[in-house]
Amino acid sequence: MAVRIRWSLSESNLKATPRLPVRIPILSRLTRIQRILLAVVAVIVIAFFFAVGCTNGGSSNAAEPPGFVKAIGNLFGAPAVARKDITAPCLSPDGKLTIDGSCKVHVDAGSDDVRELKLKTVGAITVRAPVPRQDSIGEKQMEPGEEFKVAIDADAADIEIICAESPCVVSLVT
Repeated sequence: MAVRIRWSLSESNLKATPRLPVRIPILSRLTRIQRILLAVVAVIVIAFFFAVGCTNGGSSNAAEPPGFVKAIGNLFGAPAVARKDITAPCLSPDGKLTIDGSCKVHVDAGSDDVRELKLKTVGAITVRAPVPRQDSIGEKQMEPGEEFKVAIDADAADIEIICAESPCVVSLVT
């Protein structure tokens, strides 16, 4: 490949000096696919810094992640528990739990690492369930009309639902 050199004369100095070609920025040398991949990598890096930087005032609580992380989790959330894996003495065929006092809902073991049991309460209740990947029990009080999810790992789990005022109704959300 021959390099073309342009010669120019300057008024102050009558000797010839070669003119160097202008450098082209790196982005103009990339193909369209390479530019798209570069943009995707940049978005992932920025998302990572937002996820790390947007903490809850220095207190790390995995049960209540920052809004940005929660939005990504909703986009790529855990699969729902299959209806056939749920059994309870208070469960009716239409998917409602009619609870008088308290009721234990059994969820069979599944193949997914973490699954979600989605419920909606009509009355005020307290939910006690095993925390995934830990040997502890989590407890949360729910207000009437609130829709919530209970995370369940691959092992079988027993979830206890306790009514604030008996009887109460909790619906399985599909």
